Amino acid sequence: ESRGSAQKMHDPPDVASTSGGSGDFCGGNGADDALQDEVLFELLEGNRKYVRWLRDHRQSGDGGGDAEARGDGMCDYLQQIEEDKIGKNRAPLRPVQPKALVISCSRSFSPMDHVFSADARALISIRVCGYTCTGADSVIGSVEFALAEQAPPVLMVVGNARNDVVAAAVAMVLQRRQCASPTLKQVSDGFLKELKNSSLIKLLEDAAEDALQQQPDGTFDEIVDLACRMNVWRTIETLHKHSQIVCAAAAEGSLRVVGAYFDAQTGGVLIMGEHPSACEFTALNPSGDVVRTAGDQPVPAEEAHAMLVSGNNRYANGKGGLTVVQGDDRLLKQLSEGGQNPVSIVMGCADSRAPIEILFDMRPGDLFVLRNAGNTCPHNQGSLLGSAEYSVTRLHTKLLVIAGHTQCGAVTAAIQAVRKNKDLLSMSGSIGELLIDIVAAAKRAIDELPDSSLAEQVKLATRYNVFNTIRKIIQGSDIIYTGVKVEELQIHGCIY
Repeated sequence: ESRGSAQKMHDPPDVASTSGGSGDFCGGNGADDALQDEVLFELLEGNRKYVRWLRDHRQSGDGGGDAEARGDGMCDYLQQIEEDKIGKNRAPLRPVQPKALVISCSRSFSPMDHVFSADARALISIRVCGYTCTGADSVIGSVEFALAEQAPPVLMVVGNARNDVVAAAVAMVLQRRQCASPTLKQVSDGFLKELKNSSLIKLLEDAAEDALQQQPDGTFDEIVDLACRMNVWRTIETLHKHSQIVCAAAAEGSLRVVGAYFDAQTGGVLIMGEHPSACEFTALNPSGDVVRTAGDQPVPAEEAHAMLVSGNNRYANGKGGLTVVQGDDRLLKQLSEGGQNPVSIVMGCADSRAPIEILFDMRPGDLFVLRNAGNTCPHNQGSLLGSAEYSVTRLHTKLLVIAGHTQCGAVTAAIQAVRKNKDLLSMSGSIGELLIDIVAAAKRAIDELPDSSLAEQVKLATRYNVFNTIRKIIQGSDIIYTGVKVEELQIHGCIY
């Protein structure tokens, strides 16, 4: 269905027009449909006005090329829009009910309120490079916030022709397929090199693959043009599949999600209509849960730290439960097949009373957990330190937390051993070697609190043991030391 719709719309529009991607609209009622039709008609009429102005402006010799070359005459045009839509005697900052939420490219040639000759207050604009999104980014969050707060009746994803990041994604796919084409020179080698490992390009490559599958013999420009359009459908599909709010609003008919295509050369906008599979999407009812996978951006240390703090607050106040993923097998499939992307490494104690994921109220895939008795790092080289280095280098984790806990058995044993002046190496097995690494913290606590109870000494030693582990990890690992030094990695200590 997508291929048929895309091929049908392949000729670039000269003026604003409509072309349904799916035919009948899904959900809704007469009142909702009438309002949504009115909004779309108003946007089309506004775009026709923009196209006419652009043509007249070029014919007068004040500008040429594409919509970006508008000249000083744009100021007069914008003033006219403000007078028409806002009025000379009305307060321009007075709130109005938004008519549409528009997602467009940050590299597009014109702001959407200009393209649609609209009162800027009547359009909620979300702009992101490549007019794309993932299931776990700020685009979906911004859309959901806008829908919850202001409930615009139309959500429009606007792609644009000659999008250079989409062209780069097409070039990357062609290079990977070893397709020798002189048209690839239209994308500079320097630009491709800079974007080679870009997560944005990887996100857009799906649309490029779709376009190549549908037009394997097309020219580079034809493939890019189709990929730009297919990316509109990809973004709409992501919104439906990952946003419970979008899916529910579309299903009940209070929101119409449509695609559009902006031609920067003519200034015209083609309304592509709803996604060909829109009715199927409204039946998905996504859980609203988000699982980060290897394809997502690493979570910044500050954000990861806030997630752990808020998660522990939920758990401590009896509001935990994110560790249970119910009713959505797709989430578990994403986690198993998409690769891991933990927000933090947590090195904690093996004590069964201190389950790391539960006390931070995190779900599977959120934390890279390392545990041993006493949350210590006994050796500069070993599986524990090597595991932490793996998460930093391969999973790009930005936060490392050393988690001690009260009434720790290993710390208590170390305090008792120091009090009794016990030879730890004489202990059976490897227990003594483990406790030797905690002895420094135990001795310092006893020296500072010589007359205190065992419980008070254990409490202080637990704190010192966390700091000692942080110091040993930094001193024992060049990878972690460098990460901290260049501020790519943060290390925090905590006590549960």
